[in-house]
Amino acid sequence: MSTMLQDDRSLPSVESPPSPTDRIFFAVMPGEAATARAQQLAQTLRQKYDLHGSLIDTAHLHVTLLFVGNYVGYPNDTIEAARLAAARVVHAPCRVQFNQALTFRNKSGVSHRYPTVLCGDEGVIGMEALHQNLADSLNRFGFARRPSTMTPHMTLLYDNKKIITQAVPPIEFDVDEFVLLNRHIGQHREYSVLGRWSLRDKWKTRGHNLQ
Repeated sequence: MSTMLQDDRSLPSVESPPSPTDRIFFAVMPGEAATARAQQLAQTLRQKYDLHGSLIDTAHLHVTLLFVGNYVGYPNDTIEAARLAAARVVHAPCRVQFNQALTFRNKSGVSHRYPTVLCGDEGVIGMEALHQNLADSLNRFGFARRPSTMTPHMTLLYDNKKIITQAVPPIEFDVDEFVLLNRHIGQHREYSVLGRWSLRDKWKTRGHNLQ
């Protein structure tokens, strides 16, 4: 005996939640010399391990300092609060050194899409401290508490293959400022810079000496 299935038209329609359009995050931009070296290294790794993922464009190479969130539509109030929090950050300029290449685990939900990244050891301590400083300021402006630790890294490409963790020629750059960026999800557009804050100027204004 057959069983008649209920007509779908009698069921209430369930709409899928809208997809995020704007990814807001704080970052450090390495500068032209460092990004050129990073992309050259990425090409070397790509050839060495027979990777097929496209290299991240030099204009998009960055080090995420703190992720704010993904949003459907431009979140004006959130961005304004983030700007106010960033303006309160006082931190010494620092120098970053990445001297390792490795594969991070896949957290994107996209099957077989592993990020190949640059990381460091003692050379990223300044970035870790800046992250904590910014996270504390955001918390004072009503943002949820962020993790107290982070792994500073620069993503070079995504691929379905992994590479072994290895030492690489150091890529160094000075961190004199940080920015608030908007990545337009699903669009082939440049990141929009929503704010820029100088570490050097604020540090000197507060009477600190620069080494």
